[in-house]
Amino acid sequence: MSAHKRPIPTAAEIRREFSSGGYWLTQTVNVRIASYFVGPSIRIGITPNQVSVLHLLLASVTSAIVVALYVNGYIVAASGIAFVGWHISYSLDYADGQLARLTNRASAEGGIIDRLCDVVRTSVIVASAWTVVNSGADIGTFGSALVSISTCMWILPTIYWGMIRTTGVELVTPHRLLLAARELKDFSLHITVVSLMLVVSPLALAAAVVTIGMVNGLAVAARLAPAVIRR
Repeated sequence: MSAHKRPIPTAAEIRREFSSGGYWLTQTVNVRIASYFVGPSIRIGITPNQVSVLHLLLASVTSAIVVALYVNGYIVAASGIAFVGWHISYSLDYADGQLARLTNRASAEGGIIDRLCDVVRTSVIVASAWTVVNSGADIGTFGSALVSISTCMWILPTIYWGMIRTTGVELVTPHRLLLAARELKDFSLHITVVSLMLVVSPLALAAAVVTIGMVNGLAVAARLAPAVIRR
């Protein structure tokens, strides 16, 4: 039985009272989807930490299916599975926080589990994208280097914001131009682009993965730069 005794709020109430923000596409799609998972989770007794792990498992299974479909020539199906599976997984990443706040189960341990799952999930998605690229094009030594660099750049924001939440200190207020471009850092946008690029070409997919990595890296670097160059 669930320890939650109060009436379960509606999805709209959950979004209004227990959501923690996000970029526009994330708010429009994933936070909305997440709110519909919270009620059923309470009814069947799933904990926030279990939702965090479930989101990682779904991303991993989806990525494996995407690669299997793609290398066997089912490219459109791979793109569709990637789009749906990755978005549901990312929505569960918001559902765990909504559930934790609603049921008063937010904890430091939960925050660690959530961040670790985020890092592994992102790495799995990027790895699956590069596996697809490598199956359709010889990326060579330079491409192999891009795999490592882009994977690091994809997970860098997750690590950065984890540190911000831990310390409670924001290093710098970004320039207005960076604020205007903030939506480019939206993970919901990233998985949408990658899933759609699957049907274009391996090189288009590689370009998308590298570009998104560069955007993430530059965004974090812009926040750190003043602290580095300050005399």
